[in-house]
Amino acid sequence: MRACILGPPASGKSTVAELLCKKYKLHHITIKEVIDETIQKLEQSAARLDQVFRIFIKRFYRVSLLPLTKSCSTVVETRIFLYC
Repeated sequence: MRACILGPPASGKSTVAELLCKKYKLHHITIKEVIDETIQKLEQSAARLDQVFRIFIKRFYRVSLLPLTKSCSTVVETRIFLYC
């Protein structure tokens, strides 16, 4: 069963949803929970990516990078500047 309860702020939407879920033994999912969980997963992924990139820079910073285009060279220079 899916239900979407709409109404103005402070009209009791969450209260009604919680009561319906208790009565019919359903899971109550709020948008805030979904957004918070997604943000947490994204932050964890970003932190892991940052760690991997820092390790890469520390190990290979002396390697001569030969970018193919000027835009590639700007990205490489920016990344090295930010992470060193």
